[in-house]
Amino acid sequence: MSWFVYIFHRGLGKTTLAQLAYNDERIKNSFDKQIWVCVSEPFEQVKIAKDIIEGLRGDTQNAATLDTLLRRICDMVKEQKFLLVLDDVWTKERKDWGTTRACSSTWWCRE
Repeated sequence: MSWFVYIFHRGLGKTTLAQLAYNDERIKNSFDKQIWVCVSEPFEQVKIAKDIIEGLRGDTQNAATLDTLLRRICDMVKEQKFLLVLDDVWTKERKDWGTTRACSSTWWCRE
């Protein structure tokens, strides 16, 4: 699992740069699935997880807890190479990222 994070001040073109990469044919051909989620405020982990599932063309019905949603994401991307862009993230709270990052870690997806 590889992470690439870039953080800069407002108005420097972060979203534009991410869109250029996301829409590039070489990038598209490098991943099995691509998901773009606009996070904004407030930072809500359940909403982000549901948006990721919807971006994967999945169903979020009957999945109310964060744990259930993260398991569903894991099942949907298992053994696949995927690109996830979380755009417009403004939270600086480490506690907010713990569970969201756990979604992509290898221990989370083990049976």
